[in-house]
Amino acid sequence: MEKPDESAEQMQAAWEAWCDTLRDAPRLLFEHGLAQQPPDSSGPDPSDDRRGLALDPRRLAEGYRYLARLTAMALERGFEGGDADHPRLLFSQGPARKIGGDCPDAIYRDCAIDGRGRYRLHGRRGNAASISLSVNRNPIAAAQGKPAVVASLTTDEIDFESDGRFEILLGGEPRKRNWCPLASDASRLIVRQFFGDREDPEPARLLIERLDAPSGIPAPLGAQDVTSALGLARAFLGYIPGFWADEYARVASRPNLLTALSPEHQERVQALPGGIPFWGHYRLAADEALLIEVTPPDCAYWSLLCGTPWFESPDNRHHPASLDMDQAELDTEGRLHAIVCARDPGFPNWLDTAGYAEGFLLLRWLETESAPEPRCRVLPLDELASALPAETRRVTAEERARERAHRRRILDLRFQGL
Repeated sequence: MEKPDESAEQMQAAWEAWCDTLRDAPRLLFEHGLAQQPPDSSGPDPSDDRRGLALDPRRLAEGYRYLARLTAMALERGFEGGDADHPRLLFSQGPARKIGGDCPDAIYRDCAIDGRGRYRLHGRRGNAASISLSVNRNPIAAAQGKPAVVASLTTDEIDFESDGRFEILLGGEPRKRNWCPLASDASRLIVRQFFGDREDPEPARLLIERLDAPSGIPAPLGAQDVTSALGLARAFLGYIPGFWADEYARVASRPNLLTALSPEHQERVQALPGGIPFWGHYRLAADEALLIEVTPPDCAYWSLLCGTPWFESPDNRHHPASLDMDQAELDTEGRLHAIVCARDPGFPNWLDTAGYAEGFLLLRWLETESAPEPRCRVLPLDELASALPAETRRVTAEERARERAHRRRILDLRFQGL
């Protein structure tokens, strides 16, 4: 048994190591090119556009907020969501927690699991358009060559009772339905719920329990628990910023395009199971727009998002930066004409860049057998009218204001009490 002074020293050392990681976090972004160190006395190279963007005060300010959000996620994962014997599903992303191309239409929940154990996930379905769950390995292990996703289920693979109740078993003896295998190095369960533009959002009620856990309540928090929690937080914060900075650099190398992720790429980024994601990047002048045209397939849910250089969605309560199957207006042939630009173009299907000259794009088709590839082209804003179908209506300032108010209400209702 550890002596009190040894326990105190152990926790102090773990805390100081965590503080060192926190202190180094901005440097990780600088090294990966998503932000830049302040220029020396000679000033930045005026020919280096990316350096000029990186030095934008707003971009740097939001970068530090991004690190603060990651810090909160890291600590909560370590201290509140790291007990695989007594798991509980946390709300891992939302309006104030964003990472890796988060979807404003989605509620994200996750918890720690032990891949050698057996679990029961149960509850009521709610009214999300699409639900998926995935059993994942640690992202660092996945980056070393192992598949990130061990197993997954989507809405059409889950049997629900007539009142929406369901039960899914994880690990143990195989079952034909409502079962997910585990692997010895599985470490996390992720549940995603995607909503359209619902006035009455009803998130699923979810409970999880370990079936082979030691009986009784968890032991009191001890020095080893603190050390372990801070170690998990350090691993998360020391890895995630650089990982997503590299992914942003990857998409930024081909601006104003949307391309499907390869199966290998989907594994690396732990992409949504049951979906076919297209990633891309926009880079636009103030008087330009990116016109994205595609015919959505028959699917449970789809959405298109334009986000910031931090791989976050903008504040969707105030910026209409995403479109889903309920919000979009299609032409008479069922085709979407989405417009990415910094100021209101006066047409439907506007994706507001929130003032950014560049950022990422993400198109999701969920629970579908086809994945049509969008056509992307950059146009001067004053040429948009001639590029759109003749029947495209104009959107007045009053209509846009009502649209913004409606989006704020829908988002606030969806996340109310979470």
